[in-house]
Amino acid sequence: MDQLASTLFRLRFLLCRFVVLRSNSRLEAALQSDNIPQALNFGPNEESLSVSEIIQIAEEYYQGKLKVEFSTNSVSNEEDSLDLDSGLAYAFLKWQPKLNPRVATIWTLDWWEWVIRNQREPLEACKENLRMFLESNQSDPNS
Repeated sequence: MDQLASTLFRLRFLLCRFVVLRSNSRLEAALQSDNIPQALNFGPNEESLSVSEIIQIAEEYYQGKLKVEFSTNSVSNEEDSLDLDSGLAYAFLKWQPKLNPRVATIWTLDWWEWVIRNQREPLEACKENLRMFLESNQSDPNS
């Protein structure tokens, strides 16, 4: 993932999660605190996927239509994994992830499909993610 794609991924992730948190009563209470964190990370409790695992999921998602080129340059600015520490989000909001990293990656690919290919507004795509989440919350969203 190049830096722009990585940044867009994080922004999309945070935007969708903000919409969920905005209606959360814990957030309301937390905002009354004098110790509001400047930033929170929202990520998996379990070990993050490696970049190569994310690429493998994307290749499966796009059913062979994805072409990935690996640089032969030995100097890279990219990380091997995309780790996020959600400890502060848990401490401040008691937030815990509901999706495993694989399902979250697939939902992220869905979101990009809706926005880029289907020309949907990002907020509408976030609302669709939320609808899917609320429907899947009746059962296990990771199945």
